[in-house]
Amino acid sequence: MSYGPTVLFASASLFANTGRAFRDAVRAARESVPGAARRAALGLVLCGALALGASLPAAAQIPYSAQFEGVPEGLADALDLVSDLRKGLRDYPTRAALRRAAAQDAEVIRNALSAAGYYAATVTPALKDRDDGDAIDVMFEIAPGPAFRITDYEVVYADAFEG
Repeated sequence: MSYGPTVLFASASLFANTGRAFRDAVRAARESVPGAARRAALGLVLCGALALGASLPAAAQIPYSAQFEGVPEGLADALDLVSDLRKGLRDYPTRAALRRAAAQDAEVIRNALSAAGYYAATVTPALKDRDDGDAIDVMFEIAPGPAFRITDYEVVYADAFEG
């Protein structure tokens, strides 16, 4: 049996420069090549992808900025420390990737607000195109709700009720 068509399909798919084509090439190699030859075919696909990937230009990144609206007094700096988007740790190639990062940041911001006593806080991320159309503003609309404060507490031991 010849495995030439599978390897050629995999190589052609690699040059198409899409993740879907790479997945299709791997799937074709898995389905059409039996046993030990499968590892060799998958190895060729992987080596081709690595070699091709080294020579491809980086994907375009979406310029963005992140702002908070409605931050409780005294917490802006703390929220800057927990938000990956505010820290600008990485770039995002697509609007969908930026939206996912904003959703993750919203959860982290909610947890930080909860730690500060704002247990009823809501954080809503929104992506807004700038007027110039070249960048995106990621807005975190924060409704902190009331600050919960522990004013009194009582510790009751279970054995206190046992006679």
